Amino acid sequence: GRGVFIESLADARARYPQVAPYFEAAGTETAVVLPIVTGGRVRGVITLAWTKVHAIPADEREFMERFAIQSGQAFARARAFEAERIARERTERLQSLTAALADAGSEREVAHIVVSHLRDVLEPMAVAIFRVEDDEERRSHLVMMDESGVDPTSRARFQSLALDGDSPLAELVRQRETVFLSDVPAFRARFPNWPAQGRPAGQEAWVGIPLIASTGRPLGAMALGFTEARSFDPDLRRYVDS
Repeated sequence: GRGVFIESLADARARYPQVAPYFEAAGTETAVVLPIVTGGRVRGVITLAWTKVHAIPADEREFMERFAIQSGQAFARARAFEAERIARERTERLQSLTAALADAGSEREVAHIVVSHLRDVLEPMAVAIFRVEDDEERRSHLVMMDESGVDPTSRARFQSLALDGDSPLAELVRQRETVFLSDVPAFRARFPNWPAQGRPAGQEAWVGIPLIASTGRPLGAMALGFTEARSFDPDLRRYVDS
């Protein structure tokens, strides 16, 4: 958590030989790197550079390190404020969703409200909601009820998924498992037998949520795809689950 003080290019060559070429290319002699730390983790750095050798006395070094500490504290307060704002907005959205669902008059209206809500809050590339239906042979399928952002090819391919089939969503419903997969490698690790071309082009992160009745009977599922890799923190997971 302490700062790094590089007195000259010669000092950089001696202590950090892998970095020295960058100093030389930038015309840097003296440099200072100060970590911004919050919660025991480095969240960023402050860098200062001089084109000529610049002596940095002890009192200036102490001031710089104290400034970095103060920056970390300010950063922590800003993160806490932002987390509080997000939590408040999510609570308000959930209340709005609950009110809208209470006024819904059909399953399809419920599906449309949920899809619209997830699209507006999480901004996925695509989101779809399915319900379990039986065909004439009494085989159960996941049938797409509503969607947003699903391209025509994917809509035709995933319009109906056999519940006993090998699709990732059907597997999650059978296993009563919710997954939050941050990127393509995470998806492939969880579903190694699903072909790479089975996912829409440009899709990275993916979320699959089975919808299960209190009796244990599967009702349907939701799927969300994102264009970028992303992490899903515990608060966001709880929000989506709710």
